[in-house]
Amino acid sequence: MNTWKQLASAMITAIIGLFLFSSAAQAMGLSGVQILLQDPNGDPIEGVATTLVDSDGMYVDYTPSNTSGYVNFYTLTEDEEYTIQIRPGESYDCSTCGILSNKDVTFTASTSHANYNSSDGMIKLNAIQLEQAARFVTVTVTTADLTSVDAALSAGDPVAGSYVSAFNTTGDGWSWGATDENGVYQFAVEESDTSDWSVYVSAGETVKHSEVYEDSFTPKATGETALDLEVVVADSTINYALKTQSGGDFEISDYASVSCFDTETYTYYFWDDISEGESSGSVSVIGSAAGTEYECSVWTESAGSSSGVVTVTTGETEELTIVMLERNASLAGEVRASASASIAAEDGGLVDDVTVYIWGYASENSDGEPLEDSVWAETSTGEFEISLVEGGVYDIGYYFWDESGETSYIQSWDTVQVVAGTDTTVDLTIQIADAQLTGTVTDADGNPVNAWLGAYEEIAVEDFENSWGAGSEGMADNGEYTMNVVGGKTYNVFVYAMDSAGALFPDTTVEVAEGETVEVNIQAVNADFTLGLEVAAENEDGTVASLEDIFCYAFSPATGYETYADNIVDGSGEISLISGEDWYIGCMGYSADNFYDGEAKYSAAELSAVNDTLALTIIEGGNYYDTQTSSGDCSSALEFTLPDNESSVSFSAGAIAASGTCTVQFGTAFDYTKNEDNYPLFDVFDINAKDGDGNEVSSLQTGATVILKLKYDPADLPEGMTIQDIVAGYYNEDTGSWESETVEVDEENQFVTITANHLSVYSALGDRGLDGTASIVSKPLKPKKINVKKRKRKSLKYNVVLKNASDRPTKLQRQIRWKKNGKKGKYTKWKRKKKKAISSTSSKTRWTFTEKKLRKGTKYQIRSRFCNSAGCGKWKVKTVATKGVHVK
Repeated sequence: MNTWKQLASAMITAIIGLFLFSSAAQAMGLSGVQILLQDPNGDPIEGVATTLVDSDGMYVDYTPSNTSGYVNFYTLTEDEEYTIQIRPGESYDCSTCGILSNKDVTFTASTSHANYNSSDGMIKLNAIQLEQAARFVTVTVTTADLTSVDAALSAGDPVAGSYVSAFNTTGDGWSWGATDENGVYQFAVEESDTSDWSVYVSAGETVKHSEVYEDSFTPKATGETALDLEVVVADSTINYALKTQSGGDFEISDYASVSCFDTETYTYYFWDDISEGESSGSVSVIGSAAGTEYECSVWTESAGSSSGVVTVTTGETEELTIVMLERNASLAGEVRASASASIAAEDGGLVDDVTVYIWGYASENSDGEPLEDSVWAETSTGEFEISLVEGGVYDIGYYFWDESGETSYIQSWDTVQVVAGTDTTVDLTIQIADAQLTGTVTDADGNPVNAWLGAYEEIAVEDFENSWGAGSEGMADNGEYTMNVVGGKTYNVFVYAMDSAGALFPDTTVEVAEGETVEVNIQAVNADFTLGLEVAAENEDGTVASLEDIFCYAFSPATGYETYADNIVDGSGEISLISGEDWYIGCMGYSADNFYDGEAKYSAAELSAVNDTLALTIIEGGNYYDTQTSSGDCSSALEFTLPDNESSVSFSAGAIAASGTCTVQFGTAFDYTKNEDNYPLFDVFDINAKDGDGNEVSSLQTGATVILKLKYDPADLPEGMTIQDIVAGYYNEDTGSWESETVEVDEENQFVTITANHLSVYSALGDRGLDGTASIVSKPLKPKKINVKKRKRKSLKYNVVLKNASDRPTKLQRQIRWKKNGKKGKYTKWKRKKKKAISSTSSKTRWTFTEKKLRKGTKYQIRSRFCNSAGCGKWKVKTVATKGVHVK
């Protein structure tokens, strides 16, 4: 008995000891960290965005505070230092948090921490009482003064539930939330922030209205900055029905959305989600008494979409059918590594060591009809296949992520255009880097500058139409950068520093040999000379012209410095330059259907002499004609009247193709340069043609001709020029210059006749310069704005808006990067997404894009710029974030 009692006692003791041992062992471990967040009144605050970052500022975890105000992080490593970044303005689930100040709390994850609790293994930090910011912006959203608004609202009423996004120009200030019942949203601005801010208001879930912006305003140094913004409330409805090509109902099988924009001003944009299983719905829009035309299309993963057009009058409901297009064609392709003498083992091989994302985008079919379709595929083997809509004209390209940093591929931004159903395979190439650029970026005083850099391959003019060239991009961190490049090429290195106002960075050209590391140090120069501008505009007849917009630029050919002035008001403005340099100073403007331009060259001595104001007259550059399309039997002789209703273009029988129906497009050309030797005197026409299969034709059939009969007015000849000085010619994109063709001048009827065997840009020309004052085409302006239309957890939809209608860009370049969560001001490298070819005669001023496969709850920067034959303009940057996990 005693033995039994002793045994039982020993067992109990052992069990208790094991339990205590286990409990002690568990308590000795580190399970996480906890912090309590309180509002200015000391009450717990829910939904505050917090991010955990390590000692290098790298993202570790993210969570909002819970209903009791607590924040818990469990991903910790013993003895490591961490920071909890508290960002009230970035809180998706707390619209009232925006006015509270940011806070950082740093701690060491250790069981020896003074606040370590051994019972649950948590480090319980002291409660943080967030404070109202001393510097903040108050946004008040009300309805505009309209005769017809939502039945529940009147003019001037506050709009509750509108989404408000606010961003600063440096990318490290951001706030998002919704207006309260008084139409108010407030957000804090750091007292040390010297940058400009932009605010964007879009419709929420309850009140559908137009979007509204307040771009580039500077908040007051302290206290409140008040913004009163008005929105136009939707007063009409579009009922849409999705149909298959055979006329049946098309049911959505995954996420989809319908979007509608007005086709005249692109001012109004409305959208609606379409749930799985639905084939119809409605979109609230803004009508007008005369009727507002909307174009609507659908985005979905499983099909393409035609565009439906409907005119909406105030207060009415209109019916619209949108035909969904089956992806009934297949495109197969391969992604291969480029050839390189120093990396022969990998030459030509399939790229299977990084994940490559293939994209395709079509905005029309081979007949020129609207087709909205975005397709994606990814490959880690180098081989891929994508389903397309038959007949769709797709631009196919790729991008790749290499987060490991172990590979050295260079993005090549060429795209391949295919017509689905006619091209079944496509090869894409990624170039292999074998050299490096490294160095420093400093301001004028030699201080390091955090800046974005791009090194782009210098490409020939003839390659520019279909290529951006290969290149590399990177950030100068504390002024130091390194970029991988491909050797054996010449690169242009550009610098863009958002926080270096007034500094001009030279464009630097560098040759890099294979396997070489080249040091390129770039230092800014501060502008020290302000030149006043007085710009006058004249019509061709010498009368004064009143322009809608004027933009001026300056370029120093010796240094590569360039700068812009878009602050020309009523013809007056100023531009900041560097003294002691020669400059080309030019201005462009537009009014109605006419464009104006002019340029002058000034030496350093002349600038010093002017020292105050430059008077520059810009002259009407000609008429602007929208692109027109005509067609006819390819086997017959074809003749069409050009848009001036006097000139003509004619083709010999079979010149374009032997059979079928050929189409010819003609309109005003802008994609050319002017020089001092040859320059257009009158209207410039761009002539294009497609054969019966819809393929672009540049060279005519052997022995065939095209004849252009161009009208001229001798009264329009420049002073000192006679009829004998007129020649005619085409613009050679390969050389970037005008070249004469076989020409006859009919002085009696005032026609210049050109006979050629190819299609191009044509005009009557002067054969000598005008004493060095000939006008030139300049780079396009920075986009006017980037409008973010829709934010989802893993996608963004936005518009890029042209600032100056007379720019006539031929390409639109877009890039995107994301913020390494929680690391203040640190973003990934810019990633090339896709380029958009733009007709040089297009009158379009707004383009819509969707970025997919993004990261939820992540801050992104989108940037875009326009390009033409003179090069690319400046980037416009937009900061936005995808919705987080907890968005309701």
